[in-house]
Amino acid sequence: MSGRLGDLAGQQIQSLESLRCQVQESKETVPQTQTSDLDLLRFLRARSFNVNAAFKQWKACQEWRKTFGAPDVLDGPYPLEQELKYTLSFSYNGHDMDHRPLYVERSGAVDPLVIARLNPDEVIRRHIYHQELQVRRTEENARQFGNEALDSWCEIHDMRGLSIQHRQVLSLFTRLARIDSDYYPERAGRIFFINVPAVFPALWKICKRALDSKTREKFVVISANKTGELLDYFTPDQLPAEYGGAVEGLFPVSAAARRPSRPLTGVKFQEAHVLARRRNLKVFNCEAGDVVMWYFSVVSKDVKFSVHWNAGEPPVTQDNPVHASHWLERATPLGDTCIVSASSDGLSDTHFCSEKGYIGMVWENESIIQNRTVTYQVSIDHSSKYDGGEGPVEDGDEGPVEDGDEGPVEVEACVNGAASSHD
Repeated sequence: MSGRLGDLAGQQIQSLESLRCQVQESKETVPQTQTSDLDLLRFLRARSFNVNAAFKQWKACQEWRKTFGAPDVLDGPYPLEQELKYTLSFSYNGHDMDHRPLYVERSGAVDPLVIARLNPDEVIRRHIYHQELQVRRTEENARQFGNEALDSWCEIHDMRGLSIQHRQVLSLFTRLARIDSDYYPERAGRIFFINVPAVFPALWKICKRALDSKTREKFVVISANKTGELLDYFTPDQLPAEYGGAVEGLFPVSAAARRPSRPLTGVKFQEAHVLARRRNLKVFNCEAGDVVMWYFSVVSKDVKFSVHWNAGEPPVTQDNPVHASHWLERATPLGDTCIVSASSDGLSDTHFCSEKGYIGMVWENESIIQNRTVTYQVSIDHSSKYDGGEGPVEDGDEGPVEDGDEGPVEVEACVNGAASSHD
């Protein structure tokens, strides 16, 4: 059984009755909607029908709502409306096939430096406004479509334009995710990430640490040029035309969407040249707790790529390629070697450093004739930034690692063995 209203097993019904008794005995003065079976079941599902755990979370939620003033937040204007007028494009329109209200946002097009400069408390207040508005829309849809079990919504986030620079707002994402988990449990029906670029997996690897396993299961990732898959969840009359639907002009706040696309401020890429039958090694110094994030693409043909960890050896020096080979022999591979071609969107990933050491990235060119060029970006951040305890990173703080400043030491060393490709 799903644990939703009208679809309960015998034990789940008993748990609901027990939680209802605890809520009544607590004599909390709250709106009736906060004590309905529909609402109590959300807390029970979030806590796997552990009655005591569900009651503890419910009680903490009511106290937070009173302290924050959540019930009255919709009486005021949408926070940061003017500040984000030309930055954030979004729409509250439509619903999915289960009648869950739809919110659509062009998240990847947002300049992260604009968000990072905002007052984090105001960003949180804006998010609470959004959540409360979605609650109201959900209640309206439940009445309109006669679906008394409707208690969640869906969202589409267009990630086109996402870059490694968006890591600067991951700590803020973590704080918002905790608010949703603690005070809006089981409200997310489905969350779609569409038009995801190659850098998305690296950022998502960090973001999903802030989400519980049940919430992570509700996320659907759709790559670029496959937005037609949304029609498995929405009828065409409820979906923007650009995503395979039939609705035109869905974004009322569209100044950012009309503006020509441009590179995000502060995004810096470097080039690495890999000679024929050689490999290029870059080594980065890391402290325990650091998060290393990388993204690169190949300019022409293809290259082999691998990542290695060495806890004891210092970085290699540019004039000692023999040392480079020895360093790699003593290093531990982090995953398998892969081949990245120029026709792909590139490759991105992250590594969480559990100890102090050195991480090495190797681009290997097996061609016996042609050189290869890759463009890359590597950043090293402290993982404590993503635990929700700190605000967003300011412009210039914890930026991309540059050569010569705790950055990589570039070394070219001969590829062992015969080349396997012949251009």
